[in-house]
Amino acid sequence: MMKKLIKKIKVKLSIYKSRSEIAFRLLKRKNPGITDRKVVFDISEKNEFGRYLVNLIHCFLISNYQVSLILRKSLFEQFGHHWKIICDHQNIKLAFSNSKDSDGIKFTNNMNESGLVNSVHIKPDLFQKNGYEKTSFRFPPLMHPSKYALQNFKTAETIRKVDIQKNRFKLVFAGSLNENHYQDIYWDGVLMPSRVRLVNALEHHFPDEFFMPTTFEEFKNIDQSPICIVNRKFFSLNVTEYFTFFKESHFVFCPPGIRQPFCHNVIEAMYCKAIPLLEYGDRLSPKLIDEVNCIAYSNEQEFLTKVEKILRYPLNDINKMKSSVKEYYLHNLMPTSVIKNFESKISGGIKEIYIASGK
Repeated sequence: MMKKLIKKIKVKLSIYKSRSEIAFRLLKRKNPGITDRKVVFDISEKNEFGRYLVNLIHCFLISNYQVSLILRKSLFEQFGHHWKIICDHQNIKLAFSNSKDSDGIKFTNNMNESGLVNSVHIKPDLFQKNGYEKTSFRFPPLMHPSKYALQNFKTAETIRKVDIQKNRFKLVFAGSLNENHYQDIYWDGVLMPSRVRLVNALEHHFPDEFFMPTTFEEFKNIDQSPICIVNRKFFSLNVTEYFTFFKESHFVFCPPGIRQPFCHNVIEAMYCKAIPLLEYGDRLSPKLIDEVNCIAYSNEQEFLTKVEKILRYPLNDINKMKSSVKEYYLHNLMPTSVIKNFESKISGGIKEIYIASGK
């Protein structure tokens, strides 16, 4: 697949002698119908960002930026399928460089006649807790990159704006429960129970409320269930079904991911105005607040206690929290808001830029 991708994009490539010349010419090029808002990413071989960088690029594209990527050839060959989605976009330009002296991602969003200005290095944050918002800017974690693919995002936006007439569920989860991949992790010296352990605990402690369909037909015919868990082992949901599922629930279980505290479904839940049930709300920026825009737990016992509370929450309290979730998403996680917040920070002289990402 990667050989096909390289062959496909050769027509877009412009190879120059140095990185600065590449960036300069990419920025100066004029193309009819393409935005004048431009950004260059100069990506080194030491890449710790993966899909989080893909999401950041999606944010700029959704915000109507023209994005230029300067890539090392060896790095490009390691990129996965999410980059194919990026390369197909009409506002993407690519160039290769053989230089190896960069130590990170250099972001440039302006230029003058003498060369590039407003260049900053972007560093991985590794999901540390808050405390440095005044001196730096952190790009937030976002939805899974596949959700920002052009047609998928259009579909998701349509679903987000539709009011659901009936909530079939109180608490839901959709994703993999592969116990070989999702295990308990220690982060900053704290044990974070895995999704597998917590879903098993749900089934044990709430047998009358718990439902895990084993076929799509069974799932589709559910009229109502307090707790519904869609395990990818049995079937998967497409984009429409996935976001509709979240829209039909008041709460979404958002457990840690593989070897790190974050998983994309917290953003996908808030995108649908569903209240996330999670352990790492204090690692988002700004942090989530328990019983305001999330339900927070810190261990397995507290998780079960919070689920008991979720099952009997008054509807008025739920609606207040859902309104807060919506406001949080619109101001901090919507792609155009992410870029707007960044532009404000960078114009104020902030030079420490991070992407919230793990290894």
